[in-house]
Amino acid sequence: MMFSPEMCSRVLNTSNFLRFQSSVKPKEGELAIVATAREKDCPFVWAAHVTLARKAGTREEAISVVRDRKDAGGLAPDERAIVTYVRQLLRTNRVEQAVFDALKDRYGVPWVVELTGVIGHYGMITGLLNAFEMAPPADAEQLPV
Repeated sequence: MMFSPEMCSRVLNTSNFLRFQSSVKPKEGELAIVATAREKDCPFVWAAHVTLARKAGTREEAISVVRDRKDAGGLAPDERAIVTYVRQLLRTNRVEQAVFDALKDRYGVPWVVELTGVIGHYGMITGLLNAFEMAPPADAEQLPV
């Protein structure tokens, strides 16, 4: 994005809001980010955020389910709802009403709007990074793609 400074500035402002000022807490947001990175097969975002997800309290089981594309049915209800929401939105461009309602009922509509913003934002970031084949550092945790 250094080749488009105005875009870079605007993207960073959005990223900072979504990650640090929105109602989506780091534990929830980082799970959504790594799930988005997995769905978009983006090693760079995975490597940058899997450690942040762990630091935010994301359980190793949830990370494993996302990384290995396993069934989310055994996850805690909040984890399952977030992972399923990301998967459905990015795979089919729609979300089943029950999945939407589970998040809406637990967190509220503004939170779901902001979570959807996180997913969309990182969808754009993963697209840019994948298009330019940005690789994570060799010593970072690698995403199997």
